[in-house]
Amino acid sequence: MSSSYNRTTLVLFTDISGFKKMMRKDSKVAYQKMRVFYHIGYMSLFGHNQFKPFVEGFFLSDCGILFA
Repeated sequence: MSSSYNRTTLVLFTDISGFKKMMRKDSKVAYQKMRVFYHIGYMSLFGHNQFKPFVEGFFLSDCGILFA
């Protein structure tokens, strides 16, 4: 996290609901869902959008933590 957060900071947690169950049922579908999840997540961090540079964070497995 950036050291520039010296005021009120919003911390967000997101994940793919039911991901473990999805992995057991159909790993190909789960893989595609994770690809979309990561794509949207990383676009919010590094893409050209209105939130840059106000959103920082990281993604791990099927969850993400964002700071704003």
